[in-house]
Amino acid sequence: TGGNAGCCHGQMYNMNTLLRHGSPEQKKKYLPKIASGEAIVVLAYQERAARYRLDLCEAKATQAPGGYVLNATKSVVPVGDQADAFIVPAKINSQLALFLVERGAAGLAVGGYRTQDGARAAELTLSGTPATLITADGLAALETGVDVGLAALCAEGVGVMDRLLALTVD
Repeated sequence: TGGNAGCCHGQMYNMNTLLRHGSPEQKKKYLPKIASGEAIVVLAYQERAARYRLDLCEAKATQAPGGYVLNATKSVVPVGDQADAFIVPAKINSQLALFLVERGAAGLAVGGYRTQDGARAAELTLSGTPATLITADGLAALETGVDVGLAALCAEGVGVMDRLLALTVD
């Protein structure tokens, strides 16, 4: 189903992002759990005013003792109501960065809902929410991640077409 495929592709993106940019602690904590299916880590990048543009971001990050705090609203976060953690783009001054926010963090509100295709999504509100920095080069990481996700979707489409051809030729 679309919801499961979207979650799978999202997990591939998030594993790639953590592999390339995550701290040793982030990798140790999340990569084995993502790989085994024990944890769901999702990208929460969409904002209403951005209209799917990766370079537009109103979310703000402020340095605080022990890391950062985020103030943001993120929309249409795939399986956001089931996620264990979120990768959240936010700006430090004018630089887009990526942060890891754990479910249950103070100041995080998650409102889940069913999408038109039967999948799940959520709206996130972050109000002074603690976060750890993944990378200060957030735009490049997002662009690479989107490329990886699109390649995964294309590969799935080719596989579906191949199987459909095999079923209809017989």
